[in-house]
Parts: sequence; C-alpha cells; structure tokens
Amino acid sequence: MKYVAKNKQGGFLKLIILIVIAVLLLRYFGITGTEAIDWVKSLSITRILDWIKELLNSVG
Repeated sequence: MKYVAKNKQGGFLKLIILIVIAVLLLRYFGITGTEAIDWVKSLSITRILDWIKELLNSVG
C-alpha cells in the first residue's frame, strides 16, 4: 500500500509543478488566464489535425 500512495503523491507533485510552470509561462508572455482559456475553447479537432499534418509534412 505504501507504494501506491507514494506513486499517487508523485503524480500530484508533477501536476503541481506543471501548473506552476504554466503560470510562469503565462506571466512571462503577458497572457491572462482568460485569454488562455478562450484560446483552448477556440480549438477544434479539425484545426488540431491540420496542425499535426503540417508538422508531419514539414518533418518528412
């Protein structure tokens, strides 16, 4: 049981670190939380697939 609890705590710690890094990046680039949320809401599956296709075409 100790291993399972330790693993969950490690995942929680990684999540906290990810959030802190995201907040620092938002602050560095001068983006507000509302702007970031609006950008995520504006994403669509077709737009994401187009980005992936462009990336694969530029690499290959």
